[in-house]
Amino acid sequence: MSVQNQKEIFVQLLSGLRQGTERSTKFYQELSQIAEDPDIKEALEARVFVSEKVLDTQDQCFKLIGEQPTKVFVPILVAVFSYALIIPSAILVRMGAAGWHWIWNDPAFGFFMVTVFPFSVAVFSCVVDTELLRNSVSHISRLNVAPILYLIMLIVLIRGVYLDFYDIHRFRQPYLVSDHSKMLELASLHDHVFETKDFPSGRMLYDNGLHNVPLSRLMSRLYMVSNFVNVVFGVSVFCYLFLLTLKPERVGERTCNHLVFVISTLAVWFPCRAYADWYMNLSNVSWIGTYQAAWILLVLLVVACIIPSTATGRFSTLTIMSKSKNATVRIVIRRPVQSFALEVTPTSC
Repeated sequence: MSVQNQKEIFVQLLSGLRQGTERSTKFYQELSQIAEDPDIKEALEARVFVSEKVLDTQDQCFKLIGEQPTKVFVPILVAVFSYALIIPSAILVRMGAAGWHWIWNDPAFGFFMVTVFPFSVAVFSCVVDTELLRNSVSHISRLNVAPILYLIMLIVLIRGVYLDFYDIHRFRQPYLVSDHSKMLELASLHDHVFETKDFPSGRMLYDNGLHNVPLSRLMSRLYMVSNFVNVVFGVSVFCYLFLLTLKPERVGERTCNHLVFVISTLAVWFPCRAYADWYMNLSNVSWIGTYQAAWILLVLLVVACIIPSTATGRFSTLTIMSKSKNATVRIVIRRPVQSFALEVTPTSC
């Protein structure tokens, strides 16, 4: 890779420094797991704590210069963004310029998928510990609970996504209809109902128009696969959070901050989905009670909001025991709230 200016040199050097710090952090974490002497174990845990504070400082340096410290962020962001464009592009191909109207009024596939979801996936990919994932399936331990829960939830949510698609309480979008002329007719009828505000009779006419009308197999599969992928990502985030609470080591502050961002962005999906279904069903909200996947994801979101604060709260203070000829000295390292510095307080025992 050629270097064009001094800033690129600095970014490469800082990236190498950060990668070294990250590797050393994992090295000290592994050593602390096998250490038997309590003093050595606490000293190694304190070294991990210091390394993670250094990582936070290096991340702040990248933030100040407007660069990214990881190489995986941009490729994944581009890949997920390309994936997010599939449904909007398919709608435009089927409906032409009239498709823009449906894209903007379906923010779950428009706004959320294109502008929020790619960043959520990319940020999550930056903090996933692949070694932890391997340990959760490579040998028997309490870590096995997370992948087992993941498989169970996937099976349940696959069924939920399928039932949601064929829910009789929800209307299907016009672009899912196979016949092109019927698709345009239903789209025009839907717009007319919102113009006249005659929703009861409009819902009846739209329901009759959809009766016995075959759906496009390609569009239906794209729609269901996209919904399933989104659900899988949400479940993956939750199960990874749960996995972090099962491991014996503490959860780093950087990891928690990134996961809080991911959870916050995923929460945007709920109002987007609610508006999209309200619009599609002509202001009818009876579908809420039968929307199984959304209710399950909402419960997972609430639980996921509790996990990061629980994980970080357990490990705000570490202690190093060091012995000299004269006296035993206890050094307490506390994590400051609003600073990247370390507060080291020596106290005599």
